[in-house]
Amino acid sequence: MKLSIVIPIHNEEGNIGELIDQIHYELKNIDHELILIDDGSSDNTVNEILKKKECFSKLILLTRKYGQSTALKAGLDYCSGELICILDGDLQNNPTEIVLLISEIKKNKIDMIQGFRKKRQDSASKKIASKGANYFIQLLFKTKLNDVGCSLKIFKREILSSFIYFDGFHRLIPLIAQIKGYTVAEMGVSHLPRKRGKSKYGISRFFSVLIHLLKLKFIPESLNHEIVYLVKNKKVTSSLQEQLKV
Repeated sequence: MKLSIVIPIHNEEGNIGELIDQIHYELKNIDHELILIDDGSSDNTVNEILKKKECFSKLILLTRKYGQSTALKAGLDYCSGELICILDGDLQNNPTEIVLLISEIKKNKIDMIQGFRKKRQDSASKKIASKGANYFIQLLFKTKLNDVGCSLKIFKREILSSFIYFDGFHRLIPLIAQIKGYTVAEMGVSHLPRKRGKSKYGISRFFSVLIHLLKLKFIPESLNHEIVYLVKNKKVTSSLQEQLKV
């Protein structure tokens, strides 16, 4: 069963090379593709990725910074695996746990396995906002999920066929899957301190998440929107184009 690893990235020049190396090593015995989406980085992220061109399958360059939801949707559009793994590009998710997640999803015959960060290495404000949102989710949807926003997750491709897409969907993937009738479980995973760079996608949209949750509960059809993006891979210089694998 082929695995697609999909990673949206924005300004992670100090982390992305090490992350690619870790994934390449940990999954050397698993049939997989690694799809990287550059969300309009303004630093040296793309060049750092291209240094590892033998270790990834596709590099999708977006024309500007669209945000994590759109970047993730672009990666999902390009992936081909029966299983899909999502994680962040900041090295806070541990690639060594991908194999454990795969084992869990196969052993328990579930549709999706979601990471649960019991010891989050984030700012106090982020942890408080996340805890509040997850408590609200548990009350509103009567779910036992504890960490809906954890980026590390693996799910079957079939989930995408009936998914609800909107700006911010990436924060609620396990909840949407559960609402659509798929089986979702959690597994405790590590959350590592950020070693380099700064967080790009913060808590500024906390209240919009609450609005999305209310709509998802009472008028889910109002959330389903087409996500539009432009890819600039065919517009870059010829020397760079030759190295791209899209």
